[in-house]
Amino acid sequence: ARQDVQEELRAFHETHSEHVSVHAMTTAELRLEAERLVQAHQEETAIRVSHEVDLHHAKGTHEAALNDARGTHEAALKDLAGSKDAEIQALQDATGTHEAALVALASAKDAEITSLQDATGT
Repeated sequence: ARQDVQEELRAFHETHSEHVSVHAMTTAELRLEAERLVQAHQEETAIRVSHEVDLHHAKGTHEAALNDARGTHEAALKDLAGSKDAEIQALQDATGTHEAALVALASAKDAEITSLQDATGT
């Protein structure tokens, strides 16, 4: 009976040792997996933060480009308005000159008619 107890005790120790070994291996594997998950999370967080910084920078660049384009467009519109004002002034000046020339021509024609009438005695 003593031998049976010793045999059972030895078998128990072997089984227990195997369980402890499996448990230790499982714990080590779990620790490695936890470390891997923590590292993956840190990498994903770093990528997300980098992406957010890139988006913020791109948004700022886009807004700056829009502001530049808006400023350029407004300057072009002011230049165009100035050109149109100058064109209107030039047309008004030309119209005034043309009207003065027509008045001078009409006066010359009147003088010519008067001169012809005087010459013919009518």
